[in-house]
Amino acid sequence: MFDDLIVQDRPRQDPKDLRIAWLAPSLARGWRWQAVWKEFCDIHPNTVILTGRWPGCTAGYDGIFHIKIVPGFRRIRFRGKGGKRGSGFMWASPRVVIDLLRFHPEIILTNGFHVWTIWALVVKALCNTRLVLLWQGVSPETGGEVGSLRLKFRRWASRFFDLAITNTTGGASYLKTVVGFPSPKVRKFVGEVACKDSFRKHLKQPLQVPQRKPIFLFVGRLIPGKGVGQLLRACALLARAGERDYSVLIIGQGSQTESLCELARKLEIEDLVQFEGFISYDLMRPYYECCDVFVLPSLEDTCGVAVVEAMAFGKAVLCSRRAGVSELVAQGVNGFLFDPENPGELAALLTQFIEHPGRVSRFGRNSEILMTQHSPARVAGVLSQMLCSTLGVSISDKQFNKERSLSASVQRPFTDVHSHFHPNSRPSHR
Repeated sequence: MFDDLIVQDRPRQDPKDLRIAWLAPSLARGWRWQAVWKEFCDIHPNTVILTGRWPGCTAGYDGIFHIKIVPGFRRIRFRGKGGKRGSGFMWASPRVVIDLLRFHPEIILTNGFHVWTIWALVVKALCNTRLVLLWQGVSPETGGEVGSLRLKFRRWASRFFDLAITNTTGGASYLKTVVGFPSPKVRKFVGEVACKDSFRKHLKQPLQVPQRKPIFLFVGRLIPGKGVGQLLRACALLARAGERDYSVLIIGQGSQTESLCELARKLEIEDLVQFEGFISYDLMRPYYECCDVFVLPSLEDTCGVAVVEAMAFGKAVLCSRRAGVSELVAQGVNGFLFDPENPGELAALLTQFIEHPGRVSRFGRNSEILMTQHSPARVAGVLSQMLCSTLGVSISDKQFNKERSLSASVQRPFTDVHSHFHPNSRPSHR
């Protein structure tokens, strides 16, 4: 009886007619996908992004793609041992099932193994929809221990996915060897990229740029896994050796904000380090432009997309080997990799740019060249081809380029997508 409810395979159709749903319970940091969505919706205009938390569109992206906010999102945390923060999960409303059934997508993209993945599996069974996983990467924090409920769920769910796409080699290996995805269903492709146009070009107030050059920049949450303390300890080693002709700019906030400020004072490097706190994504342009070298000292990191942003701005990079994004750093070409547990190694690499300023511009140019291979337009095009392959629909390079040229002059028909959620109303992006 249940099999009778499954919709039979639909005939092949033109890629621009495909109905595609992106599922993400939280897009609290969803700014970084917006340039890709713009390009993707040029190819597949009948696309909708469903989320329980939305930060709003960055400058210039209002009305470019359709966002459907599903109420009821919240984070549930369990108490950890010894007063530490325990594990938890994201709860997102099951009413997304109703939205999906009304939209009736051919393809559902989900950005992880979460509650909405369960609801997507329900829709897949009812509508014979293709289900695709977009997996950022893996770290000790996100991997799930052997025997854990998290890993058991992932192994069970993996049987029903039609395709899994991940940013990193480590992520691909994890999905195949630990979770149990068949190798042909796993693709390694960098989907999270950066676009300078996503950042505002002008600020209302001038930026207070540190006077000492070069300027080393860190952007991210101030939590233990990001390893900012190791960066401060590396700076302390340089200070003890008499090297103080540089600055460190730290942008972000988190559970370690106060302790890191105190550590800088304790190490007597507070005059070298400038804590800026949280800065909105679209206001980050002047910080990336003013810095000389970007530093990511992560002890664990599924990806580390801020490195990609810095490279898009043509910056040299110092990156932890434990960050998934380290695969994009060409050793000795646009930056250096280091062991984040070894402050001495990081200190020596900082010195490379302090004593040899020519490397800053040379490595920066190489970063910009490398990032031309990872543009939002290319990501959208390759992702489109991967998704179409799950339906047996082909999209040629000629067709892809033709659709993109037409989309520049013809407004996409949002009303057709939007009508499945709000009949007789105009598109809303909030």
